[in-house]
Amino acid sequence: MKPNVFRGLAAVVCAASMAACGGELAGEASVSNQEASLSTLEAGAAVRRAYVGVTQDVHTGPAPVVATFDLLGGADVDLELAAKDGQPLQVELWQVHVDHWATLALSVDDPSGFALHPLHATEDSSWLLRFPAGAPEDIVVHIDCTGSTNGCTPFLQPGDSCPIGWSCDEGLVCKVPGDVCAVE
Repeated sequence: MKPNVFRGLAAVVCAASMAACGGELAGEASVSNQEASLSTLEAGAAVRRAYVGVTQDVHTGPAPVVATFDLLGGADVDLELAAKDGQPLQVELWQVHVDHWATLALSVDDPSGFALHPLHATEDSSWLLRFPAGAPEDIVVHIDCTGSTNGCTPFLQPGDSCPIGWSCDEGLVCKVPGDVCAVE
């Protein structure tokens, strides 16, 4: 066996044994095997749009609330979540792939009511924040674009200027005067 093949095989065996024993590899994100379909995640929930670059209030209640947004591959964003009254915060972040299957990317269960998480989109995809029924009634969500080669989102966000030929995100229209994307 060639030395390079042996080294590669040894690395794979070591990595697999670490993962199988529940260990985490340094520098590697934890991988979730939980999957669901987009329709399953949205079933029975109030669905709304979330936007990048603006602070938004999410009002929850007896039914789950789902907030969706899109990111371009290569986008880096910070996801900030805060319960206004300081109650414990429970939120799931799902990545929705092109085939409409979703994988759990992050599960937040924070007793302080505040969470800040960096997020890197490895592919063009939609993302879904799912707030369970009975979550704190008022949650502040801020998604901030921190870096990207080609922008963070495929569509213009609130406050972006909207020249002819460019599309505002779902739920936004190009308002005049000013020619900026704003909520309908």
